[in-house]
Amino acid sequence: MARSRKGFNARHFCRQRSYQFLIPVFALETNGSMSDESVHRLNKILRAFSGGTKNFINFTSFGKLDRASSTRRRVLSIGCSLESFDGFGCVVVNVVRESFMYHQIRKMMTAAILTYRGLVPGDYIEKTLTDGSTYNIVPSPGNAHELASSLHHLWMKLCQFCAGN
Repeated sequence: MARSRKGFNARHFCRQRSYQFLIPVFALETNGSMSDESVHRLNKILRAFSGGTKNFINFTSFGKLDRASSTRRRVLSIGCSLESFDGFGCVVVNVVRESFMYHQIRKMMTAAILTYRGLVPGDYIEKTLTDGSTYNIVPSPGNAHELASSLHHLWMKLCQFCAGN
C-alpha cells in the first residue's frame, strides 16, 4: 500500500471496476439446483448487457433522466459461474465495466433474473437498452454485491510519468 498524492480522486482516475454479485440458486430455479445448461442460458442473457456502448438510462435513478447523454456505458465483460458456499448454491456473476454505479449493477441483476425466470419477454434487456421507453426496474438486494477490484490505469501512468521527470 502506498500513500496517494494530493490530486488523486479514485472516482475520476478509475478506468474500470470489477464487481461480483451473488444470486442464490433458489432465486433462479424453484427446485434449488442448476445444470450446466442453465448456467449457459443465464450467461447468454447476461451477454445482452455487453457488446459496445449502450444507453443504460433505465438502470439509473429516475430523478436523473434529464441527463440522458451521461447514461451511455460499456460493459467490458460479464459472465457467471455456479459456486457452492457451505452447501448453499449460488451463481456468481462477474461484471467488468466502465463508470457504473452500485445500484445500476443491482438493476442489471434484477433484469437478468426476471428474464431468466420468464417473467418478462426474452428481449427485455435489449429493449431497456435501446428502444427509448422508460422501464422502472427495481434494484435487487445489495447485500450480495461487492466491488472485487478497481484499475486506476490513468493515475498509474501519470505517476510513472512524474517519477520519470
